[in-house]
Amino acid sequence: MKARANALGVDDLPLAQRNSHTCKGLAATVSAVELAIEAKRLDSALRAGDTAAALELLEPISLMQSWLFDAIELVLPVTTAQVSDAIDADIDRAQAFAA
Repeated sequence: MKARANALGVDDLPLAQRNSHTCKGLAATVSAVELAIEAKRLDSALRAGDTAAALELLEPISLMQSWLFDAIELVLPVTTAQVSDAIDADIDRAQAFAA
């Protein structure tokens, strides 16, 4: 969401459109229907060049994303440390393979 807000703030509409389109698709993929609907509204507003409408949608979409992330964490509790450890292990394996 911050990327979309930043893209709008610097008038980078192509980036904001890509981000909103991605949000729409990912929300639909995980059956977050209301988020997908709002992201589609954001995508449409950006494509129409209506940045005022787009900016109004950012806060509710951000809130819905937070709820979705919280729900996912309840089902798939993964800590930042676990992700970091997995990434480090992948890097170590890649470096060993390349050596």
